[in-house]
Amino acid sequence: MDNFKSDREKLISDWKRIYKSTPPKGLSRHTLELAKEYSKQAQKTGRLPKNTVKQLIKIAKMGKNEVEPSSLSNLAKPGARLIREWHGQTFVVDILESGYLWQERIYKSLTQIAREITGTNWSGPRFFGLRHRR
Repeated sequence: MDNFKSDREKLISDWKRIYKSTPPKGLSRHTLELAKEYSKQAQKTGRLPKNTVKQLIKIAKMGKNEVEPSSLSNLAKPGARLIREWHGQTFVVDILESGYLWQERIYKSLTQIAREITGTNWSGPRFFGLRHRR
């Protein structure tokens, strides 16, 4: 247990060093690891375009019910990565030209993936935060 705690503390320390801020409360260890790996990848391949970063910041500042679906779906283009936490697990889906990559398998729709994750009928775009309930 102490090793797990020290690993998490190290990840939080890394976050502070990399992002110059404290991580949001409640982030899973896995999400902290993903953020650290993203930083490494961004250093090697370059960061997101400035207009995309501005759009993400605008979305982050808006209330959950104020987000315009069109502003999110503009980000869901091939090359984008969707991350969703569900019941304590983090799920990552990569958007490809030919569909959606999840767990080394290509799906035709996000709804298929959301159904497999939840075991119920979910709108895939809604589940991954690309649309909100009207």
